[in-house]
Amino acid sequence: MKKPNQVEQEINDIRLKIYEETKSMSPSELTAYIKQQLAPIRSKHSLQYVQGAADRLTQ
Repeated sequence: MKKPNQVEQEINDIRLKIYEETKSMSPSELTAYIKQQLAPIRSKHSLQYVQGAADRLTQ
């Protein structure tokens, strides 16, 4: 098992990598990127999006 410091460092490295990939994206591009990354997980586990509170307020 890895020491907590190593795990924390790995998490921080992943966060930095994601930030570098997405820092120049517009909000709509970022949303599309996130949905693209989640698509395999959603299909593998039969997950679906849940309507958010903000969406319910505008209806």
